[in-house]
Order: sequence, then C-alpha cells, then structure tokens
Amino acid sequence: MTGLMVFGDLNVDIVTENLSLGFRGFEEGDGLVFSNLKISVGGSAFNFADHAHAQYRDSYGPVTICGAIGRDAIADIVVTRINESGIMSELQRVNNADSGCAIILWDAAGHRMIINNAPNANLEWNPDADTFLPIIDGRIVYVSGYCLIGSNPRSCWWEKWFDDVKHRCSFLIIDVVPHRIHNLVQPERLLKYLGGADLIVSEVSTLRRVIGVGNPDEVVTEILARETKDILLARFGGAFILRYGKSGCDEQMVCKASGEFEVKSTDYASESEKVGYGDALLVRVLSEFL
Repeated sequence: MTGLMVFGDLNVDIVTENLSLGFRGFEEGDGLVFSNLKISVGGSAFNFADHAHAQYRDSYGPVTICGAIGRDAIADIVVTRINESGIMSELQRVNNADSGCAIILWDAAGHRMIINNAPNANLEWNPDADTFLPIIDGRIVYVSGYCLIGSNPRSCWWEKWFDDVKHRCSFLIIDVVPHRIHNLVQPERLLKYLGGADLIVSEVSTLRRVIGVGNPDEVVTEILARETKDILLARFGGAFILRYGKSGCDEQMVCKASGEFEVKSTDYASESEKVGYGDALLVRVLSEFL
C-alpha cells in the first residue's frame, strides 16, 4: 500500500463560545458578547487526513487530501494549515464560489448554532478523470458522504467514476455522513456506494434508515446494533464501524467481514476536543482492517 487519499469537505471553522445571551431568549436588536474566538481548518476531509497523517504516515505512506477551494482569504488559511501539517494535497482552485466556511456559535448554556456558506467551493470539485484517476492506483481511499450528496459537479463526478475508483484503489472507506444522508441521495445510488466499500463507517440509526428497518424514534441499544450488523453482513459482506449512544458515538461496534466483532466504549464524555472526534475514532482502529 502506497498511501491514503482523502476526499471530503475543506472548511475554515470560526468558533465563538460563551455568548452572553442564549439563542432561546434572543430578540431583534439584542447585542451579543462572546469569548474564546477560535479559527481553525476543519471539514470531513481535513479532520480525517490530519489524524491519519499523524498515525499512519510511517506505516502506510503519505496522506493526500483532495478537494476544492476558492480564491479568497479562507483558501489561504486552508493552504497554509495543510502545508504546515505535512499532508500532501491535490487541491482544485475554483473561480465561481467562495471557500467553505462554518461559523459555529455556542451560548453559555451549551446550545450550538452552525451557519454554513452555501453553495461553496467544496461542491465544485471536478478534476479531469484521465489525469486524476491514475493517482488513486493502489491507494487506500477515504470518501466522506458529503461527496455523494446533492446534484453538483462533485457528486456527479463520483456517480460517474465511482466504479473506476473502486477498482483502482486497494481499500475503500465510506464515511456515511451527514446523519440524514438517506434523505439527500437517491436510495439506489447510496446502496451502490455502500456495496462497493471495503469499510463502512456510520451511526447505527443512519444505516437503519438506509436499509429500511426500524423507525426514527427508536433508541439504539447494543441489541439493535447487533441486529443491524447481521443485516449489513448479509447484504453487503464488508466490514463496518457502527456507532451509537446519546452523542452518536459513545459506543462503537467494530465488525470485520468475517463476522468477528467487538463493542468498545469511546470515552466521548471525557474527550476535551470534540471537533473531528469521529474521525479520530476511525483512525484509532483503522489498522485492524488493513
């Protein structure tokens, strides 16, 4: 294996904490005061690539992040952070959209509001297949579900070239995000993607909606997670990382294609840094599948 290729969103996150007035009590004209402004690079692609680079660059080779950015100050922040990290990149500059940016506001009561710019450059990623596909040969490939949703140049690229990527790479990981992806991708397309994956990563509740079992109001327990695992093994035959619990990833079931599995507590409640936590969990156990 000669490295990891990572596909997903590239964003700059602007995070404020301790807003002086809770969202639920806000009225027009009220002023807000915040503390602890944080500006960092995030998004599904960068979060996974950053963790994977730290853990696997010596054992599996270089990590390359692939995505699109605009021609703005946000793009400069992204490029600088990637260069500082040592991660390799295949970035496409687009002229018709701003770089991805998320403004994340926390009030003092712990309520969160996320404001995203849309459309943004992430959706415009559309490389020339003849020059780009050979780069994937023999690589481990991670694809965020954000690449597959909607009707835009990026999702159209994946719909057209997915089979080629599958045949060229040595191992294909699909991270089934966002949580309501089943409402955003045509069912037959989503099942095709999942059927081509060597490793599927998802919350249990999301996959239960995808395969048409259970209901949105059910509480996922280990019993339901085991039931879901058995259905997935029979239907797809690959390996899975299934998550559940109050936060969505308090518990994690790591299941291999052989049917062997283990349930692990993720220590989410004690984790001080929640940004990209799901990506960190995946990287911790990824070597068990490679």
